[in-house]
Amino acid sequence: MDSKIIKKIAYKELDIIKCLQNWQEVLARKYSDENNLLFVSNPDLCKTESTLYISHLFNRFAVFWNNSEFDDCKEIIAQLNKMPLTGYILIQKLQNAAELEYMLANYPKALSLIEEALHLEPTDDEKYKLLLLKGKIEHEIIGIPFRINSFSEALGIAEKLENSEYIAEIYCEMYTMFYSRYPGLAVYFARKAEVIYANNKNVHSLTVVRLNLALTLQSIYDRFGADNTECFKKNADFIVKSIDESTLVMPSRFAFYNRVKGIILKDEGSIEKAFDYYYNSSKNESEISRTLQMMLDVFIHTQNHGKVKEYMPLFKKHFSIELYEELDDIESRLSRNLPANRFQEFDNRKPEDPFTLLDVLDRIAIEEEWCFENQSHISDYNQEGKFEIKKMADKKISLIPCGLSHNNYYRGERGYHAECKPSLYRKNMTPAKQFVERVKYEELCILIEKYPLVQYYRNGIDYKLPDGTIRRHELSVDKMALAQHYGICTELIDFTVDKFVAAFFACTKYNYENDTYSINDEEGGDGCFYHYKDKNATSGMPQKLRAVGLQPFSRPGEQAGYVLSMNTNENLNDLVVEAIHFKHNGKVSEFIFNYTNRSKKLFPKSILDEKAMIIKNSKVFSRKAYEMAKNDFYPNESDDVLMGYMRNEHKSLCDAPIVTFSSKEIDNFHNDWKRNGANDFLKKLS
Repeated sequence: MDSKIIKKIAYKELDIIKCLQNWQEVLARKYSDENNLLFVSNPDLCKTESTLYISHLFNRFAVFWNNSEFDDCKEIIAQLNKMPLTGYILIQKLQNAAELEYMLANYPKALSLIEEALHLEPTDDEKYKLLLLKGKIEHEIIGIPFRINSFSEALGIAEKLENSEYIAEIYCEMYTMFYSRYPGLAVYFARKAEVIYANNKNVHSLTVVRLNLALTLQSIYDRFGADNTECFKKNADFIVKSIDESTLVMPSRFAFYNRVKGIILKDEGSIEKAFDYYYNSSKNESEISRTLQMMLDVFIHTQNHGKVKEYMPLFKKHFSIELYEELDDIESRLSRNLPANRFQEFDNRKPEDPFTLLDVLDRIAIEEEWCFENQSHISDYNQEGKFEIKKMADKKISLIPCGLSHNNYYRGERGYHAECKPSLYRKNMTPAKQFVERVKYEELCILIEKYPLVQYYRNGIDYKLPDGTIRRHELSVDKMALAQHYGICTELIDFTVDKFVAAFFACTKYNYENDTYSINDEEGGDGCFYHYKDKNATSGMPQKLRAVGLQPFSRPGEQAGYVLSMNTNENLNDLVVEAIHFKHNGKVSEFIFNYTNRSKKLFPKSILDEKAMIIKNSKVFSRKAYEMAKNDFYPNESDDVLMGYMRNEHKSLCDAPIVTFSSKEIDNFHNDWKRNGANDFLKKLS
């Protein structure tokens, strides 16, 4: 075999891969056709064990796939099926075959191929792609955006790999699932993907996600009307008009652009071009139905009876028989030059449908988008999850969680309580129990003062201001809030600026013994979602609430935490703007629990976890902690009374702190801080 031909083919296959990565579809097709002729002309190159030939088949599959040439894709899979493939090559073949079956709506077959691949011990990258596809198929089968465990698992892998493109891809899929019934959540996930693609300068994916965003903003406007969402419509129009058509190099993406342009600008020509592609080229039934639905909406808006009459046979062929009466009414009204009702694309909520936690989150997400559209808050989607540097009255710096809407704070409860109080003031808390919790708090304070990062907070951490200036400021350590977040009873009650954090606590059960959470799978019970505003706030900082924010231990930061200090006579129900009641749904709870990576996002492993648990469950405390509790909280109480409290609760005192950090743990922190810790910390600052 001529080594020059082999070398030529190999280089050209590399060029094909580069073209596919750079969206140069025409050039990729040209190179693939040229190489295919070389293989056909040299049969010895087509041996089943030839890695070069196998690579050619996979690349050729990708070329056909990007042009929706599914019959040609079938032929490639048929050729690969005849080869004794193993390892990662077999996994790739099974994935490609599953993708093809998915596009052809052969969902059981596609799932079977995915399960076969998952049993071959794929790498994290391979498993991510398989789970992503599995999630798409499950959504098509189930039809409602509840059970998306495959997507949640894929998101966990993407976050573990720290692969931002994978994370954005999952957000796009969540957008797709939530679009029809929960448009606010769809916008939220589209915005999160938009931030990633913009930061990564991924122009092609950014264009697609912005088109999706425009489509959903239009949908919200159509659903709620002009009074409150005029800004949504303006932004949708702006996005479509600002799209650079040269970025839409794939025929499928140009068709998608035409569909969005048609529905938003009510452009008949564009929507018909999109339908022509889906009907004659793609032949994807779900896309055909979706485009027909949008096309009918455009014709209703433009009062074009002729077009409705022309496409009516196709409308009735692709829409369910239950809609025939509505279609007949639309055609009749337009024929008499009468306005017709919009043909709504949304899932119609029935009066008997329960109001679930997803409905609560959807409403909040729409309000957050309204704030963003009207620029009523300095934070935006790019800052979500980060921390703003704020100088407090004591001249110390607090690292404040960035929220998406100004002066809105949330708290989730699994059930509604007529008296909602901090843990220290609940009915089971006797004076003796309260004193013991104060001793636990002081024991925790003794412990955390020995942690090196706490010392860094005290001495000041260098950070760079937007103008490039390096500043060092002492950072605030909120020991009471840390005690609250690590399970010690306090007079504080938790809030957050992150709606999904509040939702997590609204749909999970707390296991006190091991400080863990599990899914609340009860059906139909009442949950409660609190919405709080700091009514006296006149500046950017709340007056009664205080931000916990980014602390030396990570749990409060991951939960975007704020705390409200209450006295024994106060009831949270009297302080909040609203207590939103919702019905528990096991599938919704499962989604939210899995979206937080089964609680791992909100409760990252920390050196404080085990040590705080020791303090919580201890029967012995240091004499120093006892004296600190007495001085800080009970200065006028006698030792007889306080030691009586200790005896009532079967607690005793010892001379030394009951738990501390070992020298090895201290050394490990310093090593980690020098290696990655300091940079990771500073990345969280907005």
